[in-house]
Amino acid sequence: EDTAGKPEKDPGEGEKDPAEQLKDLARDLDKLKGFKEKQKELNREIGRAAGTGQKGETNQKIAEKQEDLRRDLEGLRDDWYKETGSLGKVGSLDQAGGEMKEAAGDLRRDSPRDAQPHGELAAEALGNAISEVEAAMSALAAGMIDQLKEEASDLAARQKGLGDETENAQEGEGERLKDGQGGINELADELLEKIDQSARSLGNFNENATEDLLRGARNSRDGGIERSGKRAENSLLYEAFPQAKKEQDKVADNLDKLSDDLQGVADKLRNLGNGALRELVEKLQEAQEDIPGMTGDELKEEAEELAKSIGSLPNAEQDERLQNLTQFFEQLAINENPSQSSSMASAAVSDALELVEQFFWKQAVENRLRRNQETSSAPGRYKKQVEEYFRRIAEGE
Repeated sequence: EDTAGKPEKDPGEGEKDPAEQLKDLARDLDKLKGFKEKQKELNREIGRAAGTGQKGETNQKIAEKQEDLRRDLEGLRDDWYKETGSLGKVGSLDQAGGEMKEAAGDLRRDSPRDAQPHGELAAEALGNAISEVEAAMSALAAGMIDQLKEEASDLAARQKGLGDETENAQEGEGERLKDGQGGINELADELLEKIDQSARSLGNFNENATEDLLRGARNSRDGGIERSGKRAENSLLYEAFPQAKKEQDKVADNLDKLSDDLQGVADKLRNLGNGALRELVEKLQEAQEDIPGMTGDELKEEAEELAKSIGSLPNAEQDERLQNLTQFFEQLAINENPSQSSSMASAAVSDALELVEQFFWKQAVENRLRRNQETSSAPGRYKKQVEEYFRRIAEGE
């Protein structure tokens, strides 16, 4: 029933490449934002009409504007449905259109006061549609970067394997190894060009992602990936295997660093609009303010909640610092005298806030992450206590 017999797919999907899909979604996002602004302006007009008890022509003109907006929205809704075949994908647009229709009807009946809630609900539904498109764009962009990250990681592994062959090479194997290095060099150049292209395709969606991608590619070039690759190739031509291996190691390290940079961009893209992470940031900020005045029981309860929240973060199982923070709060929650660890808990919260930054672009959330970095940072001596505590955890003491 949901799909009406049509295969379901996201807006913009099909034969288009991800960059084209992003372009289409960005266009639709701009339209939706324009619709929402128009609806908000109509809501202000409706409010004024309701407040002054307007009758007749004024209400009819607002109703006409409301119908015009509904028809524009209906056009976008029909395009989406043709693309996806899913009623679920156009649910927010249908809701907005229905509320607009009700608002226009009330206005024609000279009941602007009755039209007000419908106008507000229409704007809310448009906001939901905007969030849905932004989430789709984030997922699509993250998927693009994931592919680049995998290419960088696979190429690094291939370079390491060729380096191992070079280390154990015998006379007469230089030509074969040189050809292998030349292939890696070409793929590395292609990868950097793909990163540049992806950065440009993200320009209208997220400037932070564009900057990070361009910076990663630039750092890779500045780090000498092309230079080292060519030197390795030339050294293999003359069967200078030790020198070739040295340059190959540089290329592999460069690709590993590039892979890590790409992973960071993909993670941040996925977490755009992540409500759970936003709630954790707010919880950590509140804890930072409240912990010094908490009783022992309150601190234990707070520690238990923080342990659960931090433990559920992305990459928590792989990140040693996140693991240590989780363990710290877990142990604090069962400590018989938790108030004695209040200062350490404050320092651990500061450390957690710092770590959460890796999942966001700092420029976009710096006000949420720290209300005042200068006054909220834990004293240095407490930081050292926490670091020592984490060291003991790591060493199993």
